[in-house]
Amino acid sequence: MSSLTAVHQYREKTLTAASKLFEIGVLADAPDDESFILRLNTLVARRRTDADKNAPVDLSDAIKADGALKAQAELIVLGRWLLLEGHPGMKRQGGPQPDPRRILKGVAAILAELHTRPLKTKHDIALGGRASRKQGITKHDLAKQWDVLFGDKITPSMFDSLLRSLQRILPLYLKHLKSGAASHAGMQIKKSPEIKRVLDAISGILPKSKKKRPDILAEPDVKHPAYLLPFEIELEYQSAAHEEEYRKLPKGTRPIARLRYVPKITSATSTSGTIRADRDGKIVLIPEVDSVYPLLVRSRRRTGMASTQADEQPEVDEAIGSGYTAVLYVHGMGNQRRFEEVSRLIDAIDTYLSNSFRQRGEKLGYLAKIKPRLELCRASKGDDVTYVRTLHANPNEHEEWVSPETRYYEIYWAPVMAGMGSPGSVIKWILRQAKRPLQTRFSPWRERHRLRRSTLAELYENELKWPGNTRAEDFDKLLRLYSDFERLDVKRDFPEGSFEQFLSFIGTKYTKRPETTKRLIALAQAWHRAYILTEARNLFFLMTILLAMVLTGGLLIWSILSVMQLVSGLSFLTESKLPFAEYLRDNFHPSVSAASGLLVNLLIAFGLGKFLTNYMGDVEAWVTYEETDEKHIRRRRVLDEATRIATHVLLDPRCERVVVISHSLGTSVAHDTLLTLARNNRARNPANPISGPVPLEKIRHFVTIASPIDKINYFFESTRSAFHRYLRIVDTLRGDISEAPFAKNRKPHIHWVNFWDQADIISGPLHSPVGRRGLLNRVDNFHVANLHAPDPGASHSAYFGNRAVISRLFDMIYRNRYSFGDAPLREDGKGHDYDRVMLGPGENKGLHLHFFRLVLALPWLGLAYIVFLLLGAHFLSSVIFGVIIAVSATMVISVLMRKLRGARQDL
Repeated sequence: MSSLTAVHQYREKTLTAASKLFEIGVLADAPDDESFILRLNTLVARRRTDADKNAPVDLSDAIKADGALKAQAELIVLGRWLLLEGHPGMKRQGGPQPDPRRILKGVAAILAELHTRPLKTKHDIALGGRASRKQGITKHDLAKQWDVLFGDKITPSMFDSLLRSLQRILPLYLKHLKSGAASHAGMQIKKSPEIKRVLDAISGILPKSKKKRPDILAEPDVKHPAYLLPFEIELEYQSAAHEEEYRKLPKGTRPIARLRYVPKITSATSTSGTIRADRDGKIVLIPEVDSVYPLLVRSRRRTGMASTQADEQPEVDEAIGSGYTAVLYVHGMGNQRRFEEVSRLIDAIDTYLSNSFRQRGEKLGYLAKIKPRLELCRASKGDDVTYVRTLHANPNEHEEWVSPETRYYEIYWAPVMAGMGSPGSVIKWILRQAKRPLQTRFSPWRERHRLRRSTLAELYENELKWPGNTRAEDFDKLLRLYSDFERLDVKRDFPEGSFEQFLSFIGTKYTKRPETTKRLIALAQAWHRAYILTEARNLFFLMTILLAMVLTGGLLIWSILSVMQLVSGLSFLTESKLPFAEYLRDNFHPSVSAASGLLVNLLIAFGLGKFLTNYMGDVEAWVTYEETDEKHIRRRRVLDEATRIATHVLLDPRCERVVVISHSLGTSVAHDTLLTLARNNRARNPANPISGPVPLEKIRHFVTIASPIDKINYFFESTRSAFHRYLRIVDTLRGDISEAPFAKNRKPHIHWVNFWDQADIISGPLHSPVGRRGLLNRVDNFHVANLHAPDPGASHSAYFGNRAVISRLFDMIYRNRYSFGDAPLREDGKGHDYDRVMLGPGENKGLHLHFFRLVLALPWLGLAYIVFLLLGAHFLSSVIFGVIIAVSATMVISVLMRKLRGARQDL
């Protein structure tokens, strides 16, 4: 514990013991608004050395005779006015309403800055912001204090809307106090000096000079500088009839719309570059349209025009010019149509909100103003980008609250991969992957490090398999040792890189701590056993698939051959003199080759060729990492398109937050896109790549649905080379989850949530993205059971009909929940507890696991039946055949019954 933390804890205890205006506790865990206010007041007061001196016992003791508040109570009264009393005296404006808790936190941060200003001046510490505003509070000062108070680093530009909201709300609050409407225990509250200081600081009002200023009337010839100050005007309609026609609101409920103008002095050069002398020095009035002074826009309902919203949904105000949340959606493999997949996501959220109220009585609001729009691309000249814009309206008993705008952008890459590969080449490519388990099993322990690390990450999540006395921090130590084991100097001492040499290497690092060495060696051995078991399981799974393909193909060929023999023996075919009968007698000869050819044609006719070309062909082209292969060009084009759209969104100053959502193969595209953006930033800003040139800090959530990233890493990314340095270079340049943009200052930044289903063979828990230096940064794996019946094909797309998935996507997009920026502090005070924000492990796997065990057993039972039949063991073959029939019947009945029940948690 640092000395400053100890001082703060001491002051907290002193304050809470002396006054009821304070409360100890984590701000994010406050059970209600009252506790939030008290805890926030404690955060501010504990930074002042004089806070406990003459501290009022309660709020009554904090009100002076003239109605002024003592400093210790001013944040309390403001907080109650904002959060508990419904801020009387402030009329609601249209558009997005500011978060009252964020407003209160902003006031607290400014108060903290004002309290530290004397110390900064005394010790000559430079103040933030521009030199011309050193006496006021700037967004840079606010960003610094926000980080100190709440442990959340936010770029200064994010505080523009907050400062404008404070400039509008605080005068109304002070006016409310001055009117005498506020009171407590019969005592009127009329003044709040500290809140007045806050308003003056953010309004740019400098302290008055003590020097006597000349009177302008006494000296008319002396020129005095004019100050250009913004002003507001109220917006009105031409007549009451126009107002009723366009606004459709009952009288007395219409909000007052204001428009703010900012005067500016023009220069002689226009925006087009033309020099015009008549422009120089002139004053122009520029309307400022933002979240504080919104223009209220309403749909003009004219006769004959149909509304795009449901009849029962009221009209929703729009806020033009305010910030927005962006959703980047990356679709999966196949011939997807543009905007179809992102529309599925929007419809799923819309259906979930509608059913939440109609079926479950939950008032979660609804989506409104769903419209496509175009804008010029910021990342490439001459291109345009389409997005789907939505607003989330959430009516309650007091007022209708409208969230900031949310825009859905689609990274559409299907045309780039169209027509890749033929069915025959794709089948050969698939069969070549069957030898991978043997290749990885017998490679040195030093190689294929990402596969080894993923096994350790999986072991970390299963505490029951930990060796005795193992500690959580031992995993990070072991990962760092494994990373060091790849160093060139270590390779000289341990050239073979085997697992036995790795154990010897561990023994050389902790010679003075034998207990630590013993624990790490035991954990390494458990890691090695888990890896061997994983490779054995992978080999068994691949052999089962190959066996099932051979048996199924053989059974189909035998069935077709039997039908051909039956048809060839028909009297109609042998005795008929019709032309087609003669043709069949001459060419229709039952044989294995003829049956095989007919089977291939039937499979192609039923869509197997299309599946191999449109789906598996996409996978083959995407995982082509060899730059000398012509298919790598397609991969490069997909990445270029994805980075172009992502850069376009992130470069928009109005974009405040980004949520990346991806499905199927698109999860790998999205993952590589984020790493590419970070790599491009690192080349231009190596000191802080997450901050720019492309601001990756805006990305707060990364959601992968039905992701094959671990399988792609297993089969295609884990390469070998005779040159050890090559592997180090490739891995370092690629990056991992412990670096930007997933981590900031080595702490988790992007919350990566992976939804997977045991019944979906493409998906799975993700462990391969784990970093080289520790497990603090890892993927949050959340298992869902989409369907009652474990249907592999349907389960792959059923996530968008699963309430467990869509409800959490809604919370991330529209409520900014599950963000690592809101992670509470650990109980020991050492950093944030990110595990408390994690969603996993998710739902129980249920009967799906047992079902797939039966599926895997069927091919081996079929092989045993054939072997015993060939050996003449008819009794054993009959028993096995009976078992096959019973298992198959059980599975078919189970699937049919469960299919009738549909989704486990429908929207």
